[in-house]
Amino acid sequence: MLQSFNNQKFLSSFQDNTIPALLYSCKTEDNHVKMPRVMHRHEDKAEVVFITCGSGVHYIDGKKYYTKKGDLLLYNAGVIHDETANPNDNMNVYCIAVSNLNLKGRPINHFATEKMSSVINVEEDYEKFLNLLEIIHENTLENSKPSTEIANYLLRTVIVMIDNLLQRKSASIETEEYKTGKQIKKYIDEHYADNINLDTIASHFNMNLYYLGHIFKDMVGYSPMQYVIRRRIGEAQSLLINTDYSVTQIATTVGYNNTNHFHSVFYKMVGMTPAKYRKYWVKVKE
Repeated sequence: MLQSFNNQKFLSSFQDNTIPALLYSCKTEDNHVKMPRVMHRHEDKAEVVFITCGSGVHYIDGKKYYTKKGDLLLYNAGVIHDETANPNDNMNVYCIAVSNLNLKGRPINHFATEKMSSVINVEEDYEKFLNLLEIIHENTLENSKPSTEIANYLLRTVIVMIDNLLQRKSASIETEEYKTGKQIKKYIDEHYADNINLDTIASHFNMNLYYLGHIFKDMVGYSPMQYVIRRRIGEAQSLLINTDYSVTQIATTVGYNNTNHFHSVFYKMVGMTPAKYRKYWVKVKE
C-alpha cells in the first residue's frame, strides 16, 4: 500500500478566509444555447461557463474569443459579455453563478484581472472539471440541506482550480489602440440607451470616425453601432426575464422610441418576438 501524506502547508486563495456562495447551477440544452444571449452583465455575481461540447464566439469585456470544448469562460461581476453558439455545432455547457467571491488581489466577485484572459482551456484537467461540475449540478437539483452543503464545498474546489489555471496561463499586454478602444467601449456602455450614432461618438473623442470604427471593431469584433444594438437587445433580454415591465416600457428604456422598430430588431437578433421570449423564459424558470 502506497501512502501519500497531506502535509503541505498552504495559504487560502480567499481573502480573509471568506467563503464564496453558490447561487445557482445549470446545464444547458441545445435549444437554450442556440438562442443568442447578447450583450448583458450581472452586477452582483460572477459566473463560470464550462463548454462540454460544441463551439461558439463569445465577447467578454471587449475581447472576442473563439470558444470550444474544454474552455472555461469567466464572467466577472459587471463585465459585459455576449454568447453565440455555432448553429452547426451543438454546444452544451455547465454554468455556475457565485457570490461573495473574494480572491486575493481582485475586486469582489472577480475571477480575472485586466491582465488575465477571461477564457482558459482546462486541457488535461477536463475530466476533473466535468465531474466536479456535474456533481455540483446534481446536488443543486436535489436542493436538500446536505446536498447544498456538498455543492458549496465542491464550489470552493472548482474556484481554487480555476485560480491556479489563471495564475499559470494568463497575461496580456495592452496596446495604445486597445486602450483607446476600451475608452470608446466604456462611453458606449454608459450611453447606449441615448440617441447616439457614429458621428456623436467620434465627436466626443475628437476622432476621425473611420479610424474610430477601425480600432473599435479590431478590439471588439463589432462596429460601434452594431455594438450599440447588441447592448440594447441584451439589456432588453435581461428586463424581459427579470422584470414585469411591458414590452413598450422596455423598448423605451433601452433606447427605442418606436416599439415596432424594437420588435423588428429584437426578432432579427434573437429569432423570436419579445413577448414569446419572455413566455419561454417564464416557463424555464418555473
